[in-house]
Amino acid sequence: MTQNSEKSAILEEIIYSRRSVRNFSPEIPSQERIEKLVLAGLNAPFAAAAVGDRQDFRRFFVIRQDSPSRGELEMVVAAHLKKTVKKLTSLPFKALGLTKKLAKLIERLKKAKLPEAPYIIILAEYNGIPSVAPQALAHAAENIWLTASAEGLGFQLLSMFETMKTDKALCGLLGLKPGEYSLLGCAIGIPMEPMGPVKRPDAKTLTKWL
Repeated sequence: MTQNSEKSAILEEIIYSRRSVRNFSPEIPSQERIEKLVLAGLNAPFAAAAVGDRQDFRRFFVIRQDSPSRGELEMVVAAHLKKTVKKLTSLPFKALGLTKKLAKLIERLKKAKLPEAPYIIILAEYNGIPSVAPQALAHAAENIWLTASAEGLGFQLLSMFETMKTDKALCGLLGLKPGEYSLLGCAIGIPMEPMGPVKRPDAKTLTKWL
């Protein structure tokens, strides 16, 4: 087997083993392992033309479960989710029939909270012109996810932070100007138990060659 074939086989194994983890062990991964994830996220593609010469186009905020900032973050997230539910159940949304259509989402938001994970990482991407920050954040999150899988760590995407880029309380906690960066979050830790295989449809049935 050639060196390229070996690399390809390893990459395929990592991609196919990637899972979303929701139950984490209380064991705290070392800082060195987390730094490896951050470095992977930093090396994901970004919109160079949109951010210009900025060196801080992408930032990472790592919050340990036992840090004072974690409790503060939980309160900020809880307040944001409560405010979102209030908005989605307000009279204008009810009058348009949107509250009924979004009933399942609203119930999920009522129960949503930060997971019991050793680390929460919030990724921030500068909103340049034109802003393609959400796409860049997706690339960065995928790099972190795959690296976590390779490291034997669990990853859970936290999309709640996508709607919090203008949240003054969160931006104040992170030291960011509201709206200057788009946000995305993830929970990181050691999986409580091994993850099983995930079924996918046959790629051949989803592919059309032109």
